[in-house]
Amino acid sequence: MTNTKQFIRFSWNFGRSSIKRSDYCPTYTDERATFDEVDRFLSEVERIYFKIMKPVYVYGTAALLYTAISLLFNILGHKEEKNNQLAWLVEAAWYLSYLFVFSLGYFFYEYKKEKVVSQLQLLIQLYHTSFGAKELRWVIPGDFPEGIELWKDYQVSNMKTYIEIGDPSSNSESVKLVSKGMP
Repeated sequence: MTNTKQFIRFSWNFGRSSIKRSDYCPTYTDERATFDEVDRFLSEVERIYFKIMKPVYVYGTAALLYTAISLLFNILGHKEEKNNQLAWLVEAAWYLSYLFVFSLGYFFYEYKKEKVVSQLQLLIQLYHTSFGAKELRWVIPGDFPEGIELWKDYQVSNMKTYIEIGDPSSNSESVKLVSKGMP
């Protein structure tokens, strides 16, 4: 878990198939979100993720098993093979099937990941009323599924905004809005 002034990032613990949240403390959000509220939301995220992604893990396991078995047969086949041209064809077929299986797995993973993101966006909309009233907002980062973030919008709204007027000697009439503390 990462806690900054603008957001809290909850990271996946893929070994335990869960999002790490044990370090969360309500003081990280200035007592705006309790541990139970955050835990309830993250539990829903986990449920959605693993419900949709389970077939991907099954496919990945089957693909690894396929690779191990076909590699074993490929190695054993070379010992018994007397015709070099046939051995070359068998090996080429194995590489093509390997490429096909893992390409299919990649596209399957990306498809399921998009489904997870769309379901999580719906979940975020459902929880927006309760968290939005506290000026907190859940965000799916670009590197999802590495983690999910809780943004502290109240920190941004508390930053002072002032107007910076262009240099009068340059006859510039430009005016820009500058926020202190913004990245």
